[in-house]
Amino acid sequence: MGDIEHSIVHEAQDERQNIRIKITGFFSCENKESKILDISLGGVKLEDFSSTEGLIKSGALNFVVDGITVTIPVKLRVISSKDSVTRAEFIDLDIRSQKSIRCIVSSFVAGDMASLDEIITTLQKETHVKKRKPKELQAKTVKERVLSILGTLVFLVIGLGLASVLLTKIYFFLFSAKSIFGDVQIDKYSLRMPENGLVKFLVDGKQEKVEAGQPLATMSSHLMSKLTTPEDFSALSNMTDEDMSVILGKALI
Repeated sequence: MGDIEHSIVHEAQDERQNIRIKITGFFSCENKESKILDISLGGVKLEDFSSTEGLIKSGALNFVVDGITVTIPVKLRVISSKDSVTRAEFIDLDIRSQKSIRCIVSSFVAGDMASLDEIITTLQKETHVKKRKPKELQAKTVKERVLSILGTLVFLVIGLGLASVLLTKIYFFLFSAKSIFGDVQIDKYSLRMPENGLVKFLVDGKQEKVEAGQPLATMSSHLMSKLTTPEDFSALSNMTDEDMSVILGKALI
């Protein structure tokens, strides 16, 4: 692993585009071979190559894989040259060449050298997205334009209707809704009745108004049912409040 890390070239952060590796190989061009010092998917560094900056050359990268020389056709443009070291970038690199270089670099970084079967398998895969065909803009007919306008108007009307209903509901609940609860203050009257007396209301519970003098309820008890003669009622009328409280008890309604 240490040899692999030593063979990987680390570029500056502002120059980093593709990982570069130091790998054995050579570049052949016009019956001349130049040693490959390092290579990446973006370019290559060669030894004893042309020193003319901007020069474009077509040739082939050659690597020995499984005892077989793998040739990758490329086109180079010289970027700089110093001390017999030439830096060049790939131009017009086709998909097959990109796949081959990427396979070699990835396998080298992973810790092993690419095999011939891996390169062939990589070239057979369709791993690149094909260029999309540009769609031609066709002018809409009058019918299509009318339908588009009508559809827009329909959705606009529906949206405005929903918004108006929502705003109406909000206004009703916040400002117009009437309370169904209230406090009623009236004079209180104390009524005396037997402790186990029975009350029977003569008005409906939902009735809101009554007339003056209208009876509201009747009261009865077991003691009252036994007082039937005028003498009983006369004796009862002569009883004091203390006697009445002792006999009947007191209850307020």
